[in-house]
Amino acid sequence: MRFYIVEDDPNIVLILKQILSDQSLGEVIGVAHDGEKALKEIPTLQPDIVLVDLFIPKLDGLSLLQKLKGSVTSIMISQVSAKDMVGRAYEAGVEFFIQKPINAIEVISVIRNVKKSIDAERKLSQIKSMFAVEMMEPVQNKTSLVNNISDKVYKKDRVAEALREIGVLGESGADAILTSVHYLIDHPNALNEMSLKKFFNHFSKHPKSFEQKIRRTAAVALNNLAYMGLDDYSNLVFQDYAHVLFAFREVRVEMDGIKAQNDAHGSVNIRKFLEGLSHICTSDEILF
Repeated sequence: MRFYIVEDDPNIVLILKQILSDQSLGEVIGVAHDGEKALKEIPTLQPDIVLVDLFIPKLDGLSLLQKLKGSVTSIMISQVSAKDMVGRAYEAGVEFFIQKPINAIEVISVIRNVKKSIDAERKLSQIKSMFAVEMMEPVQNKTSLVNNISDKVYKKDRVAEALREIGVLGESGADAILTSVHYLIDHPNALNEMSLKKFFNHFSKHPKSFEQKIRRTAAVALNNLAYMGLDDYSNLVFQDYAHVLFAFREVRVEMDGIKAQNDAHGSVNIRKFLEGLSHICTSDEILF
């Protein structure tokens, strides 16, 4: 990955460079301490990922990304967690966040998940290109293409895309979810044939901890979807995911808790959540 850092604190720039270097995550091809310089350089340098602070001089992070018009994959660095600010960030094209003060483990986890998302999008783009070419070929070649699109590799790529859409690809439990659902794609009846503990024993020596990572991340997904439903009940992501991944009653509890601004939360059924993701990502419907 090629990174561009937009941050006015030199110490944070050094920390990020060190993490990227130590973990062999990629190279830093440019740094700007204000938004105006970044706006000039990013279109020319064309980085894979931009790490951008929310509060930078001359042109703030959100304004910068709005001017770039979604041409880059961005990770927002900020201490702000207010829902309205997060909402504005999503509108500006931000899908991933790193909280200040900088935590190396969080940086590594988020960037690795962003990389998975980018790789999935690139593979999908290749499939689209293949499809466009094959549309001009004989009918028997079209049939072969459809079979290729439906194979397990493509289905597994869709898992990361699903986590991105429900806003949890950057969460610490995303890797555990990806591992679990990939296994379910290969072994569709696994959760019907064994307990959760035995299922998670396939992936970790500490299945309870592995399960808790998934539960916490699923809870974040439930909260994200509840907010989407409150803003617009016809929201396509809400319609596609909410009641496939969670029980209807639990979605309502989460939405009611948000409206009442209290601590009431819907509960997560991990079996339903993982099986729901597996179902969505192995569906015969091909979404371009």
